[in-house]
Amino acid sequence: MSHIGLVQAPKEGWGWQDWLTKVMLPVGAMAFAGLALFEGNSRLPSWIEILVGIYLAVGIVFGVLHTLRWRWATAVGAMQRHKASGRHHPRPRPGRKEFLEASTTDNSDTLPYLLRGLPALCGNALEVDGQLQHIQTLRNWATSIKGNFSRTNKHFTSSAEDFSRILWEYNSLFIRRQRELEVLITQNKFSADRLRDLKRDWNLRRERHAAMTEQWRQSSRTINTDFGTHVCGDFYEQLPSLE
Repeated sequence: MSHIGLVQAPKEGWGWQDWLTKVMLPVGAMAFAGLALFEGNSRLPSWIEILVGIYLAVGIVFGVLHTLRWRWATAVGAMQRHKASGRHHPRPRPGRKEFLEASTTDNSDTLPYLLRGLPALCGNALEVDGQLQHIQTLRNWATSIKGNFSRTNKHFTSSAEDFSRILWEYNSLFIRRQRELEVLITQNKFSADRLRDLKRDWNLRRERHAAMTEQWRQSSRTINTDFGTHVCGDFYEQLPSLE
């Protein structure tokens, strides 16, 4: 598998760039300063003029080579990133589709649907409107990047990073909610029957949630490995069950 590293480790030894910047340019600058003083008093010997001409020619050649090398490396890097995007463009699609299905409040098998009904279960001890609005914002964000996962789209890496952020925020929201529920449970805010149903419903939906985040975590690591850099987040704290 190819790797597209954006940062390369320094090479051992000196390359021609080192000779140009650390030897030729400093020495040439001092030499020209000395020649300027010498020329003020007498005409320069012809062999010195020849050396100056050679120095200038070599400097120009090195400068042109450096520019061409930089442009070549930039073009090759862009081509490699384009190929990697082509290889991985299908990976975010199932995750994005699963996220949109798992984050709706219209399906009774989702955590947001369960979240919407929590106030009625605990005597309005929880406020969920802000969380539901944030989930809708994340859904809108995920919908907006749908077209960026095509084979030729140049925004693949930024969109993959965006989707990682969407899933991270969504996962973090329910981790915080789980901790709040644990506190309410210790405060006996739920009746025995409602608590039993809540734990059952939460844990069943949690399994789907965990499978979704794990699938994208594996895809993210594959993408990051192929690109040779951290394109998208690949760590998600596991959503706990309710015990």
